[in-house]
Amino acid sequence: MKKILKQILKLFGKLWVRIATYIVLVAIVILIFIWLTYSKLIDAYVIEDHIFLQYFSVKMLVFALFGYFIASICFFIYLFLADKAHQLDKDKKEEEKVGILDDQKQNAYLSNATVLKSTFDYSFIFSALILSVFIVWLGVMFKAINSMELMEYYLQISGNYYLNNDYVYLVGILHSLLLLIFYIPVQLKFNSLNIIIEQQQKASENLQGLKKVFSGFFSNFSSVLLTASPLLTSFVQDLATSFLGS
Repeated sequence: MKKILKQILKLFGKLWVRIATYIVLVAIVILIFIWLTYSKLIDAYVIEDHIFLQYFSVKMLVFALFGYFIASICFFIYLFLADKAHQLDKDKKEEEKVGILDDQKQNAYLSNATVLKSTFDYSFIFSALILSVFIVWLGVMFKAINSMELMEYYLQISGNYYLNNDYVYLVGILHSLLLLIFYIPVQLKFNSLNIIIEQQQKASENLQGLKKVFSGFFSNFSSVLLTASPLLTSFVQDLATSFLGS
């Protein structure tokens, strides 16, 4: 009984160490990103409290941090799923060496690999969605503030909008880079695992000819679109608000 308990504690101990490592890693990357973006790259508040609303900057920071926190959860899921896939691949290789891997276990491993890869894809979509909604929120806020009478007067005397939409494009680019920081290493990790390669080969066997070509192209192209979605959203948001404003 004691031996079993020690094995359980040992297993969960290693698991919690990895989980803690991923949490710290994601937190460090996000905090560095926020610090570089909003402290170094953007070194001054465009909308100061005495110009607009009391504690406006603090409220916007709280809303922004909430969005980054949700995205961070998705990034943690990236790393955790890649770790689980690596462990699954390792277990499969060990059973192959021993010679106890039959067809039933092989199918079970491939099924688990499919679930892990599918969950990773969904978490990637959700993180891209969160960071894109952030851009929509920012663009709509800029449009609303520029539409105020005070800001329209500023436009008349200066010839420029008080809030330049180039800032929205900048944040869109930075959010796309943030997605790449986590997506590329994890995707490369998945692609390097034999169990994922086998799972993809098995899935492609059910497709034939032109359907297989389009499936592979769509898979790669959708990843590019999702990674660039915050930047693309900034352009779409600008076009939409300009159209509605006109």
